Amino acid sequence: MPAKPIEIAPLTGAEYEYDYQQLKRLDAGMVAAYCNSLRQRLASLARIEGASEEWVARAYLSIKFILASTLMLSSEEYAATRNLQVVVPYLAYYAIFNVSRAFVLMIPDQSWDEGALAVDPTHTKVLNLTGDYLRRLAPDIAEKYQSVSRRALSARELFSYSFPALGLSTSIETHPPILDDVIDVCQAVAEFSQLHSECVQSAFRRVPAVALDRKSKTLRKLYEYEHSWV
Repeated sequence: MPAKPIEIAPLTGAEYEYDYQQLKRLDAGMVAAYCNSLRQRLASLARIEGASEEWVARAYLSIKFILASTLMLSSEEYAATRNLQVVVPYLAYYAIFNVSRAFVLMIPDQSWDEGALAVDPTHTKVLNLTGDYLRRLAPDIAEKYQSVSRRALSARELFSYSFPALGLSTSIETHPPILDDVIDVCQAVAEFSQLHSECVQSAFRRVPAVALDRKSKTLRKLYEYEHSWV
C-alpha cells in the first residue's frame, strides 16, 4: 500500500499549500527535519541588512529560470512531434540546467555575492549542487536527476561540439533522455525550489517589514542590463 501523501505547508511554516506531486510522497519526518534546518539558516540571514532586497531578487530570478525551463520543455515536445530532432538535445539540457539554476538561487548556503550567483555559476557547479541537495532529502530523485542530466549534457555536447568534428556516435550515453524523464526531473527540482521558497517566506515573516528601495544595487539588477566589453 503506498504511503499517504504528506501535507508540506505545516512543515515549511508557509501560509499557503502548493500542490506538490513528487515531494508529498516523501517521509514526513525527513521533510520536517530538512525544513527545520533550512528555516534556522534562513532566520539568521533574514536579520542582516539588505536581506529583504536580496531574497526578493533571488525569488524573482528563480521564477524566471523556471519559466524558461517550462518554455524549453514545451519547445522540446513540439520539436519531437515535428521531427526537429537536431534541437532536442539543446532544449532537454537547458530545461534541466535552467530549473537547476532556479533551485541554486534558493539555497541560503550559496552566497549572493552581489548578484554573481545569478550570472556566473558554472554548469558543473549548478548540476553538482542540485544533485547534492536532492540527495539530502530524496536519494532516489537525486539518482534519477544525475542520470538524466548527464545524458542530456552528453547529447547536447555531441550535437554542439563532437558531432561536427568527429561524426555521430552510437553510444547510448549520447542519446537525449526521453521527454517524460526530463519533465519528471524538472518537476522535482522545481518542487525543491518551491519548498525552499516556502521556508524563505516563513523565515522572513518573523522579521519586521521594511520598505524595499528600488534604487538599491540589488534590485536594480532585476531591470538594468550591463555588458562588459573585454
